[in-house]
Amino acid sequence: MPLKSKTLANIDVTNYLRLVGEYQELQDNDPATAFGLMLRASAEKDCFDSLVADAVKEVIDAERHAKAVNAQVSVELSPKPTEGARRAEYNEQVVAAWQAYSQARCIKDKMAAHASMLERIYFDTKMIYEKQSNKKAKV
Repeated sequence: MPLKSKTLANIDVTNYLRLVGEYQELQDNDPATAFGLMLRASAEKDCFDSLVADAVKEVIDAERHAKAVNAQVSVELSPKPTEGARRAEYNEQVVAAWQAYSQARCIKDKMAAHASMLERIYFDTKMIYEKQSNKKAKV
């Protein structure tokens, strides 16, 4: 079962990687850059949260499909449940279905990690911006 989502299999993470690179180079005394990164991280986080939701659905669908293929092949290979299950484990269709599930799960986990990183960038840059803004207000 190939991934159905139009974006999950070939997600362009160029903006994400650029944002992370700029975040890693950010200085604590640069509120203007921090503010810009904060806004971009917020927008990207929304996008990645949507991708995570799509990916969760893909994982659920892929797992359901793999279990169905496994059950069908098991029944076809033997009337005995244990023997059929054993034989199904190395059937090409079953292996391919579980590989699709594994791939979908990997993509979902990566998207969730990216979304988490964007949240971290947002809060770190917000703190830098607020700290520098408060310093200027006191002067």
